[in-house]
Amino acid sequence: VDDLLIAGSSEKIINMIATQLQDSFELKNLGDVKLYLGIEISRDEEGNFHISQQKYIESIVEEIGLTNAKSSNFPLDTGYYKIDNSEFLESNENYRKHIGKLLYLSTNTRPDIAATVSILSQKVSRPTKTDMNELKRTIRYLNGSSDLKLKLSSKLHEGRYQVYTDANWAENRLDRKTNSGYFMEIKG
Repeated sequence: VDDLLIAGSSEKIINMIATQLQDSFELKNLGDVKLYLGIEISRDEEGNFHISQQKYIESIVEEIGLTNAKSSNFPLDTGYYKIDNSEFLESNENYRKHIGKLLYLSTNTRPDIAATVSILSQKVSRPTKTDMNELKRTIRYLNGSSDLKLKLSSKLHEGRYQVYTDANWAENRLDRKTNSGYFMEIKG
């Protein structure tokens, strides 16, 4: 194991666990966490954590050659399923690699692209040029919003919840499956 993060509500318990681990393993205490597995972590004065992957997003943008591209206001064309394009890419290698990177982002710090990545992931075996264009749109969206941070807090605020949900009711013309999703906002 190269990276280990010990977290808890008590400094005493954290130190006890670290001491027990040091009996069996060589450990180096780097202090408060700032970066873990590519996730940038900061803590505000109220004790809330803010996580992001801005540098990771910037590396993806640069790698795919979209550094100077205009950002997108949304991660996926709303008419994606209606676009009929049967021209397949010669190879799915680049598409598959970038879908993997987007999956890492969506599961760690960017839940706003989770539905998009799920939809685009369905095409990894035989992506079309349209699929690649939409993947690039997602990356342009991330480039324009790379400074967003996900706030993690233990404080609950009663009466400040907002839940949004949407479904496209069998919009996929290939298999007539429905895609749905939800988003919960805690205002605080």
